Amino acid sequence: MNILVTAAGSPGFLSVRSALRSTRGLKSEFELHACDMSTHSMGMQTVNNSFTVPPGGSKNYIPTLLKYCRDNSIELVIPCADGELLPLARAKTEFKNIGCQVLVSSPDSIATCLDKGELFK
Repeated sequence: MNILVTAAGSPGFLSVRSALRSTRGLKSEFELHACDMSTHSMGMQTVNNSFTVPPGGSKNYIPTLLKYCRDNSIELVIPCADGELLPLARAKTEFKNIGCQVLVSSPDSIATCLDKGELFK
C-alpha cells in the first residue's frame, strides 16, 4: 500500500509517520510518501519518496496531488494542514476515481470546524 502524508513540515507529520510505522499489520506493508511546499521541511528528509506542492489553496494544488497519486499508485492520502482540508474534501471523488481514498471529512464539516464563530454555536 502506498500512503501519501501531506504537509511534511507540519507538527503533525512526524506523529502520523510514527503512528503508521508502529501499526501492527502495516509495518512492512506500506510505502510512505510525503509532500510539502518546501524541499527543506523536516518530514521530507525522513522518507524515500517526496515531492513539493503549491499551497493548499492554489489552483494547482489538487492537479499536482492527483498526478502524483496516479503516477505512484497512492491508495491513501492523509492531510496534515488545515489549508489543504477543504480543497481535498471537495476533490474526494476525483481521487476516488483513480483508486485513492482521502482521509478527510465532508466539506461542510470542515468549513464549520475552520470557522471558529460557527463552531462556537
